[in-house]
Amino acid sequence: MYKEIALTSFKEEIAYRVEFIVSLLGAIIQLVVFWFLWNAIFKAYGAETLKGFTLPIMLTYVSIAAILTFYNRSMIEYLIEEDVKTGFISVILTKPVSYPIFYLFREIGRISFLFLTRGLPIILFAFLFFNISAPSSPLFFLSMALGFFINYFLIFLTGIWSFWNSGSIWGIRYSRIVISEALSGLIIPIYLFPSWLSNIAYVLPFQAIYSTPLLIYVGKLSGIETFNSIFIQLFWIVCLGALTAFAWKRAEKKTVVQGG
Repeated sequence: MYKEIALTSFKEEIAYRVEFIVSLLGAIIQLVVFWFLWNAIFKAYGAETLKGFTLPIMLTYVSIAAILTFYNRSMIEYLIEEDVKTGFISVILTKPVSYPIFYLFREIGRISFLFLTRGLPIILFAFLFFNISAPSSPLFFLSMALGFFINYFLIFLTGIWSFWNSGSIWGIRYSRIVISEALSGLIIPIYLFPSWLSNIAYVLPFQAIYSTPLLIYVGKLSGIETFNSIFIQLFWIVCLGALTAFAWKRAEKKTVVQGG
């Protein structure tokens, strides 16, 4: 059943052809802007490296980051909010599916579509015009998958706030996106942060979503550092997964009590 849920979500994405073209062009334009930006920064500093990052490494970093950005723009929070407002949540609860896992597989379907239709063209463009490198370790793909699950738990926790908030979920969702993109290393590597800010970033789960796989990809994490970082990702998955299960049980109980 969950396989069909993911497949349905995949097919739903196909219907938005105009959005697909616009977003793909937007991603490529963003890469071009970053190319000019980082070229200008390195030229202004007059150095070949910035805290260990050469220009080719930086361009590789931002190119892969453009793909991982797909994680952060999920609409799951709005779908959960709509379920609560319309009462559709009651219909889902009557089906033999777990509500959190139901949306997990919807998100898997969405991400699979985006990787195939937008991620691959972005990678091809970056390889052809930016001469980016291949991943330095196959553990990048494991780390990327773990980052997806961490991000999903955060999204779901944001979404089920709808059960206690009668207003719009927009504010908390937007806050999640802004904080995540600012402190995760998605836009600028955490290596380039001031020490006080990097210390804050490293104790938050956001860096485990994006910074860890990106640093593995470009070879800034290797050997024991890679395994330590993956262990931290697993730690966040366990913690956030347990918090998600607890929060959902509370939300489910609230729904059953109010709905009779």
